[in-house]
This record gives sequence, C-alpha cells and structure tokens, in this order.
Amino acid sequence: MNRSDANTPIGKPAVEDEAADMEDVAAVDVDDIVRQKRLNSLFDSKKACKETRRKAQNLTTSEEGAEYEASSYYRHAIETYVRDAEALFSQSESGRAYWSTYDFGDFDVSPTVRQEKQPGDHRETRRVLVESDGETHAVYGTVPSETISVRGLNSLFELPSPISSTFKVVVSSRRFGQRETTLTTTVEQQMPFQILDKMYAATNGYLAEIGLDVSVDLADSTAEGEYADIL
Repeated sequence: MNRSDANTPIGKPAVEDEAADMEDVAAVDVDDIVRQKRLNSLFDSKKACKETRRKAQNLTTSEEGAEYEASSYYRHAIETYVRDAEALFSQSESGRAYWSTYDFGDFDVSPTVRQEKQPGDHRETRRVLVESDGETHAVYGTVPSETISVRGLNSLFELPSPISSTFKVVVSSRRFGQRETTLTTTVEQQMPFQILDKMYAATNGYLAEIGLDVSVDLADSTAEGEYADIL
C-alpha cells in the first residue's frame, strides 16, 4: 500500500467530501443573496414611497388640477411597496386583517361641480357641472355620487386605477323651449392621498411589528429570523 492510500479515510474519497461541502456553501450563499435582494427591494420601495409622496405633494401645489396625476404616482409607489411585503401579511392574524379587512376609510366619486356667478346677477351663484373637456352646464337638482369603501391593503389591487363611475345629471338644456335635460358623464378618480397615507402607515406599522422596522441594519441580517424563508 502506498502512502496516499494509507492517508485516505475509509468511505467517500476526500475530493468528493470537499465537493459536497462546496455545494452546501454555494447553496447557502445563493439563499442569502436572494434574501438580501428581497430585503433590499422592500426597503427601497419604502424609501420610494416617501420620495414619491413629497414629489406628488409638490405637484399639487405647483399645478392647478394636478391632484389626479399626483395621486396616480403615489398610488403606484404604494402598490409596489405593499406588493413587496405581501408574503409577510399571511404570517400572522394581524397581518391577514391588514391585508383583507382593515378599514382604511371611504371616499366619494362624483362629477366636478363648482359655484359661479349667475350671468348678469352678482349676488347669486349657480352650480355648474364641469366635464373633462372643460365644457360646463348649469346643474338642476341633486348631484349624484358614489361612495367607495377601501377595506384591506388588497384593495390596491382589486379596485381599478383609476376608479371610473358613470352618472346621470340633470342640467340646463341648450335646446330652444326645453329647460333641462339629462346628461350622462363619466368620472375618473384616483384614491385620495389620505387613504394612501393610511396604507403606507399600516404597512410600516406591521413591518415594525414583526421586526422589519426602518431602523433595521441590512448588513447585520437581523431582519431575517423567522421570516427568512419568504424574504
């Protein structure tokens, strides 16, 4: 028996043992990389929400009638953040409640109506329906509306973006001899900032509840633990 045979342990050759160890290390490294990427994505999307909220708010103050566009930008950022955290909400009772039943409030969708002075009479005002093309009509009677209830974070993905509702409004007629007529108008509206803010706060609160607060140091991997398998 030569020297190399005497030093080789009984069982698998040393080369095979080393190869198996390297495969195990490689698998662990890949898992860690995937988890870190997912965690980075979660925190990046959270940061993006704050930045988008600020830009959207600036847009509404600098441009008249920009609320719809600003809310659309903000909603998209919130959707990305919540989608990144979606798997975590199924891990606890409170998470499932946030996802499906939590009451984020209601908001009304209705045609745009403004008050303006009556022609030739500076003391009286009238309600005027403003259509998307800027055309106006004097309104008679009640202005219809639809109440949208937002229950659960999954509303972000169940409610259309934008929310569209069609209404029939009684307005003044432009035909000779006809006082009023019924106008059909479609209104597109986005979730308001107040509800989106609540969704952002609820997601932050839940992540803090399970140990994924914004103060977590990603380099320390302290955010993994119990949720490492889905991060």
